[in-house]
Amino acid sequence: MSHMTSKTYYDLQKRLNENVQGAPASKYLKKILETIFTEEEARFITLLPLGVFTAKEASELWDVSITKARRILNRLADKGTMIDLKSKKKHAYFLAQPLAGFFEMTMYGGERYDEDKLANNFYDYMNKEHRFMKELFKPYPKSGRVFVQEPALHDQKASEIYNYEKMSEVIDNATNIGVGICYCRHKMEHIGKKCIHEQHNCLTFNEVALTLIEHNIAKKISKKQAKKILKESIEAGLVQFGESVQNNVAFVCNCCGCCCEGLLAYKKLGHKGIAHSNYHAKVDSNLCAKCGVCESRCPVDAISIDNGKIKVNKHVCIGCGVCTRFCPKDAIHMQRHSPEFIPKDDFERIVLQAIDAGKLQNYIFDNHKLWTHKILRRLTSVILGLPATKRLLFNRQIESIYFKMARKTKKVQMFEEFFLNGKKVDCSHPEMEK
Repeated sequence: MSHMTSKTYYDLQKRLNENVQGAPASKYLKKILETIFTEEEARFITLLPLGVFTAKEASELWDVSITKARRILNRLADKGTMIDLKSKKKHAYFLAQPLAGFFEMTMYGGERYDEDKLANNFYDYMNKEHRFMKELFKPYPKSGRVFVQEPALHDQKASEIYNYEKMSEVIDNATNIGVGICYCRHKMEHIGKKCIHEQHNCLTFNEVALTLIEHNIAKKISKKQAKKILKESIEAGLVQFGESVQNNVAFVCNCCGCCCEGLLAYKKLGHKGIAHSNYHAKVDSNLCAKCGVCESRCPVDAISIDNGKIKVNKHVCIGCGVCTRFCPKDAIHMQRHSPEFIPKDDFERIVLQAIDAGKLQNYIFDNHKLWTHKILRRLTSVILGLPATKRLLFNRQIESIYFKMARKTKKVQMFEEFFLNGKKVDCSHPEMEK
């Protein structure tokens, strides 16, 4: 079903749907939003921009005092629905997207909500209806990517492995690290489908980790502790699946094929929507004992035994390296292939996804109180909705123009300060030059 009867929550759903990943209407989504947000909160969030904003800007949009706006925003951050950003000079906020975002953070524990009710509605919305996951998987570049397990690359030349491919680099370069409950396994436990794997191993980094730690949603841990969690997760056969950016990664989950939303959807929706690592598994037939361990361990069913031979479907294999760990004959190694495009940072990823999804106007003209922004959103939407050949020419033009002009805006300057440690947005990526 795709209806939402309460106007307040319907308006909130429409606002969330303007995000690049979308939030299709559903009776289950309405129940989720009603559980998480009060009607006042839902009404206020509908007016917020999709990018970074201050309490002063929120107060002007809401027609309330700055004190009241800050109180509401901090309450939303306590709930895990608002990212609370702080620097030496500024204090700003960023509305968490649904996934990976406030869907997970509301299930991080702490008894802030009726978790049984939330878990069942999340399951119906994402694992049964599939519309949300289909929308999430559509935009290019992809939102999530797989990290190849470094122990599986023992026979690779170090010079051939990019730094952004390494989980150890994500940990070593992090300014803050937090650990929370795995949303997927926690959800499955609440609906009676608990698996054997550890739940307290969902890692967050940098600014996102800091806000979750400060609002008692995640626990602060050291780099040494994070590496211990990573080692234990690799030993347990879990997949490292995280944010698809090269720099300033916000999260990396340790995923199982039986519970992970991304891996389950990947298998159900035609093996798409996830950025593979730059490797795939290759079997040495001379060493292979055909025991079937790799087939049973593969989290995405990419390995099969056919006529007594082990076969790896390279188009399905996500390049995680799990199979190499459990092969008793060391007959599997990771073979490098043409690299997937991974955006340099969140800014590049979101802009490219917004253009691809026809939603860039929602980020540029994001003041819902201005009628001029409403008109400009519609105009840009028409242009982005042109036939593919005409739209391709426009996309290339707008990418170049938008990236160059955006750097001068206050919104992007705030984004650079909080998410890129003050570094300027780089518009020179080869993907921008095509």
